[in-house]
Formats: sequence, structure tokens, C-alpha cells
Amino acid sequence: MATNKRKTRKTTKVLLIISGIFGLLIIAGAIYFYALKDVAPKDSSADQIYCGCYFLDPLVSNSCGDARLGFNFDLASGPDLTQCDPECDTSSLNTSYLNSATEQADYQTCLIQNISDERCTQMNVLTNEGQIVTGKVTRDDVLKITATFDDIYSNFTFYINNEPVDADTVSVDQMTIEKTINIADYPTASSLEIKASAKDSSEETINAEACHRLIEIIGEGETNVSRLAFETSTDSDSVGYRFETALIDVGNLTDTEDIKIVFSFDRTSLHDLAMIDGLSINSSAGRITIQETDLYLATNFDTDESFNILEDITGDLIITAEVFQGEDSLGSAETTIEIPIPDDTDSTSDTSTDTDTDTDTDQTTDSSTDETSTFSVTKASSPSCVERTEDNNLATFTITINNSQEISDDITSILDKLPLGFTYVENSSTINGQSVTDNDYVTIATIGNSQEITWEAENGWSIPASSSMTIVFESLAGANVITGSNQNEVIVTPVNTPDDPTTLRAEAVIQVEQDCTSPDTGILDISIVKILIGIMIISTGYFISSSSTGLQWAESVTRTSSYKTARRTGIRMFRPREYFETKIIEKIEKRKSKK
Repeated sequence: MATNKRKTRKTTKVLLIISGIFGLLIIAGAIYFYALKDVAPKDSSADQIYCGCYFLDPLVSNSCGDARLGFNFDLASGPDLTQCDPECDTSSLNTSYLNSATEQADYQTCLIQNISDERCTQMNVLTNEGQIVTGKVTRDDVLKITATFDDIYSNFTFYINNEPVDADTVSVDQMTIEKTINIADYPTASSLEIKASAKDSSEETINAEACHRLIEIIGEGETNVSRLAFETSTDSDSVGYRFETALIDVGNLTDTEDIKIVFSFDRTSLHDLAMIDGLSINSSAGRITIQETDLYLATNFDTDESFNILEDITGDLIITAEVFQGEDSLGSAETTIEIPIPDDTDSTSDTSTDTDTDTDTDQTTDSSTDETSTFSVTKASSPSCVERTEDNNLATFTITINNSQEISDDITSILDKLPLGFTYVENSSTINGQSVTDNDYVTIATIGNSQEITWEAENGWSIPASSSMTIVFESLAGANVITGSNQNEVIVTPVNTPDDPTTLRAEAVIQVEQDCTSPDTGILDISIVKILIGIMIISTGYFISSSSTGLQWAESVTRTSSYKTARRTGIRMFRPREYFETKIIEKIEKRKSKK
């Protein structure tokens, strides 16, 4: 009986020891599982930068920047901007498939760098005859719109002038949608803004540049004037501007005879200038160009005056150009020239020689102070993690400035505060997809171990209504970079008072690590494996402590020499008195057995 009690006591001790060991293992496993964060397998596509290009019809616009005016988008990707190379070549255009009279060589190609949403890859707008719309349609046209996505999404929708309309058809692979619309259904609209969208698995709305178009509606054969622009330089005496080139976009101008341009100004002291000669007309490109020598040659005008009348004008000047063919007006366009006021000019004086009363001048000043801006700015970085080692320390930052007003508005500068230890890569800036030189636009200020980058233009930048401006640049992480999350702040300065100053600031967080790749911990990176191991440990402990088979297994463990050695070592270390007592008893039992 005493022997059975001794065995039971021994078994209980064994179970307590084993339970203690498993308890320690469970605690250690819990700590390990808590401390070890899941790291998703590195997705190589996350490091890809997407870029693109599109074609531009000069009858629609002669300057890149608003991708909505383009057609035939081509998207590409690469690990960085230098290896992202979309293919846009005017020689690939088949003009017989375009609804435009523009010559093939006159089409332009425009580059878009760092496309933020590439999930809608292409949108084509075709006429009823199957021709690609390059930017203008008539009110009698019927348009077929086709948009293609890179994956299967839900809630496919077309937006026509911001109004959602369902797609007519969805392809079998659920990646292409179609819609047919009649221009006659939009009798009061002068243009159509068309966008294709959908929602991904996270209910995020797809808003891709490649699937966003702005198409002008004109009358059949209607000639239209869409743009006036001047290239200027500061006058030799630093007072006023010298007008070097005038550019006027005129669509559908088939007859170049008897063309006259009347320039008018918003100053009562300036009279109109009617230009009848010195015009360079390119009807296929839809542009009238006037060089500086012709702008200042009095014989080109129907009076003995020229643009010399603007010599002493300072301040904002609105110029309107109305194009006539004979006595018929073909349309007009206007632009604002910001002519700097000399420093020694009395700021309270009228910058023109207008004969307006003081009351009128005060009213004009007051109304200008009522103007406000509604800009907002966002900031993004790619990749999301960089290292200090060469070839892995390059980050690309993208600044996007949005103008949500229904009129164009101006900004004066953009300031970017790089994180500590990051340095700007010289001449890496692009503005609206066009590379720029640092000497013209970029100023770098070093403050301690960080840099502040400022982009400024002589006359600032004008952002069209409901459009955006994008700046992309590169930066290198140096030895002084702080490991962990680094914040990068950008600040935009508008000309007018902002409605909400907080929208003019944005931050991007970029991670700096010794190694941005996933830790090599093998199978333990998988969450389900961690859970299974924990369940196995707990189940084993419960099995040993509660089942007869477990007790038998524990007893067999106590009979092994390894267990006895381990138990004896433990007693000797932690309970030396019991150890020596046991040794004495064993010696006495051996002596008895010999007798």
C-alpha cells in the first residue's frame, strides 16, 4: 500500500513538472507570437511605378497638362521613373480612324509620370462611324464609349458631366464595359466630361486618369476659338513686359483668307488693336501664331499703333483676342497677363492711366480681396519603405494640388520639408509630366540635417477649374535618417486667401528600415501555423493531465534514466538536503542487499 502511495506521489510530481514545463512553453510561445509581427510576402508590384502617355489633337489643345483632353492612352510600369517607358509615337497613328482633319505630324504626345490609379487602363470614345474622338464632337453625333479595367470589379459606372449612368453591357470576362449616348440628349451642355469607374473589393472607388475624358461639343462645321496665350519677357528697363509671341487656337478654320484679329483690353485708357497682317495661320494644326516683330509693327494694324501702347502698363491686364473672317466673328478667347509693378511705384496709385473715379478704384480693390481659393494638396511616396544602403535608398515623392473651384486659380509656390537625413536628387523634378531644370524652378535650403525644397515660377502657376497640378521628384535616404516612420510635409501657397488653410498642408509617411524585405522566419510567418502550434501545446498538456493513457505515458517517462538524471540534478541544485538524504538511504539499501 505504501508502495502505491509512493508511486502516486511520484506520478503527481512528474505531472506537475511536465505541466510546469508546458506552461512555460505556452507562455514563451505567447510572448513570441505577440512580438513577432506578420509580414506579408513582398509584392513586387507594390514597388512598381506606373506612368503613361497620350495623344493630343492641336485642334483641341496645344499644351500638355490636362490629360482629360487626350486620347489613346498607353500605360507602362517600372521600378523607377527612368525605366517606366510608355510607347506613344505619332507615326503609329492611323488618321483615317480619327474624327479630325489634323495632319499626322501635328499631333502631340504627352507624358504622365507617377500615375496614382492604373486600374482602368483604357477608354475609347468612338463616333457612330467608328472613328476615335480626339476631343470635339457635334450635336448630331452618337458616341460609343468603351472602358477596359485590369481586373474584375463591381459597381461599374459611367459618369457623364458628374451624373452616374449604368453601363449598357459588361463583357463576359467582366473587365470591359460599354455605353452608347446621344449628344442630342445634352442640349444645354457645351462639353461632355466622361469618366469610367468601379469599386474594388475594399469598396474603394476607381478614379483612373486613363479613363477620364473632356470632349467639346460644337456645331457642325463650326469654327471656334479656344485659347489665347502670350510668351513674354521683362522689358529692358525692368518696367512692364515685352510680348514675344501670341498663340491663338482656332478649330475648323478651313478658309485662311481675310482673317483679322481684334485685341481688346480691360483698361479704359487702352483702345482696341485690329491686326490685319503678320498672321501665321496653320489650319491643320488649328493655330494662329504672331511673332514679336509683327506685334510691334504698326503697319500690321489698321491704325498706326501696335503693342507699343502696352509699354508702360503694370499690374494684371486682361487681353481678349476676337478672330474675324471678313465681318463675321469666329469667336474669342482671353488671358490674364500679370505684369510686375516696380518696387518704387506707389502701391496706392492706380497702375493704369484709367480715368475711373476713386470710388470705382476702391470698389475694384475691395472686390479682389473677396476672392478665395479652394486648393487641396496630397502627398504620396514610393516605395513605402527604403533602406540606407545604396540602390535601396531612393524614394519618389508625388505632390498633387487640386483646384476644386469652377474657375482657374493661381498658386505662387510649393514648399516641401524632407524628413531628417533625406536629400533632394538634383534635376529630378517633373511638373505635370514635363521635366524641369532646378535653375528655373527649384530652390534648395539646408536646415541642419534636413532640406526644404521650394518650387517657384516667375508668375506662379495657374491651375484650371476642377483640375490638378502634379510635381514628382526623387530623394535619397542618407546615413542620418532615423529608423522607423519619417514624416514628409508639403505646403502650398495660393495667390488668394484660402477657404480652409488646413487643406494646403499634407504629409506622407515613409518607412526607413535596415532591411525592408520580409524576415526569413520560414513557416512561422504564417498565422495559421502559429495558432496550430499553440493548440497542440495546450492539447498535449490537457491530454497528459486528464487521461489514463497520459498518466501511463508520464509513469513511463519517470522510469527512464534521462528523467532520473534530470530529477537528481534538479534536487541537488535546489534541494541539497533532500539530495544528500536520498544518497544516504541508497547507500544503506545497497549494504542491506549485499548482506
